[in-house]
Amino acid sequence: MKTVSVFVPVLAIGAAIAAGSPGAPAAQRDAPFDRTCAGDAGPMQAPGPPYGSADVRLGRLFFIGLDRRHSWRLRRGADGTLKIPVVVRGGEPVTVRITPLDRTRARLDFDVAQWRREGRRVADGDGQRAVRFHACPPGTRRFTDGTPNPWTGYPGGFLVDRPGCALLTASATGMRTVRRRVAVGVAVSRCRA
Repeated sequence: MKTVSVFVPVLAIGAAIAAGSPGAPAAQRDAPFDRTCAGDAGPMQAPGPPYGSADVRLGRLFFIGLDRRHSWRLRRGADGTLKIPVVVRGGEPVTVRITPLDRTRARLDFDVAQWRREGRRVADGDGQRAVRFHACPPGTRRFTDGTPNPWTGYPGGFLVDRPGCALLTASATGMRTVRRRVAVGVAVSRCRA
């Protein structure tokens, strides 16, 4: 029995490392990253979206300003990033999955811990294929004035190696699944279905 208990932590550590690696089984790689109401997230200042005509709605979740052309500079040895925040209304968590289309190589980019690393690349498994966005609990008060707001904002966006079109799919308990083709670094008209 002692031999088994010695190896269990080693196996658990190995499984955790494998889950984050590109060679991990698909079920582990595709598990959603949980973005929760902590740290740099919190109730929004404004009452709620849409804030402009370029906001992309996926049920109770909005990508702010995504529906317009974005440009960025690639950093040497790293993929480019598009800063596109998300706002989600209270309720069950909303899971968003990205499916790059054609030759596009892009991932969601909402893991704050990854942002500190230099040389992040989609080809190396950086970014997320799916993110589960949790709204702040009901009654959570804004940092600035203590007023509760049912809308939670998250900084983040996309990690992009090759710009193009992608399919975003959003689902949640009690919410109809929503799919939307979006432009990631190319003209919006190019990705209209």
